[in-house]
Amino acid sequence: MNHDSMQNRVTITTEVTARTAEAKARAREATEARDCLTSSLEQLKVDRDWMRYHGIGHIVGTILDAPENATAVEELKLRAREAGFKAGYNRCISDMNLLFQGKFTD
Repeated sequence: MNHDSMQNRVTITTEVTARTAEAKARAREATEARDCLTSSLEQLKVDRDWMRYHGIGHIVGTILDAPENATAVEELKLRAREAGFKAGYNRCISDMNLLFQGKFTD
């Protein structure tokens, strides 16, 4: 084997070793990135589940319990009750009118 051939093999071996080290480094970085994304995904799932089972109720409760909203909700309930009473009275009056006009036989 001559010196040039030996030098070529050393150069090739050095290049292959360098490329292998680079590939291992990229593989390690990809594994770390995958692990990081998996961890982030798991945390998002936990956060989503907490929001679904606990957070949304807390948010709605806070909104409904706010003084400005409590007043508005109370006023809405009163108006709905009044509208229901009016509808009931109107129905009663129309039934009584039919009764007085003799259209009920019972």
